Amino acid sequence: MISSRPEPIKRTSNEKHISKRECEQILFNEFRALPGVFSFYGQYKGLIVEMFNMRVKLIGITAFAFIIVAIIAFFRPVDIVAVHSESDASVILVKNFPYIDKGKINWWLENKSNITSQYHLPLSSPGNFYRVSFLDFGDGYKKLGKEDRICFDDMKTDVNCVDKNVIFSVDKNVDGQFFFHTYNGQYRLTAKGEVQEYKDNFYVK
Repeated sequence: MISSRPEPIKRTSNEKHISKRECEQILFNEFRALPGVFSFYGQYKGLIVEMFNMRVKLIGITAFAFIIVAIIAFFRPVDIVAVHSESDASVILVKNFPYIDKGKINWWLENKSNITSQYHLPLSSPGNFYRVSFLDFGDGYKKLGKEDRICFDDMKTDVNCVDKNVIFSVDKNVDGQFFFHTYNGQYRLTAKGEVQEYKDNFYVK
């Protein structure tokens, strides 16, 4: 049975530094308490806990800990912190956004209707260009300073800026076509509902 509380590392009074093995054990013990938070509901119920029942020695404690971190990050829901809109664009501040391009696009396609309705984004209006940019909320709102930041005039405070870390954007052109932009590529949504990568106006199949 997995303990719900990390076990302390026993050390002698003569030790000045902890060993690499102790570091690994501390890290592993910290993560032993986390799986239950993500294992009590949904289709992945019990999945992460079962992974801890595997023989960790097969891959090593450190490698296993990194795998758990990746799994927890993957299953965390996206958190929409705030939405700032103008006539032809919206900026959505998020936490826990998907890392890979496919994950970002799929998340948008699955949640587009709810987001459009809840935040009144005019993506369904014909004949107009519109852009939705997703920014990592990071450390939260800040003053403008000298860094590369974007500020929001709809906030009545000078702490109304965030670092300009655009992790995903969606463009709708005047013809109603949708284009997606990420760190690693550009994509378009075809009339058949397929996502297709493109570069310099030449589509890549």
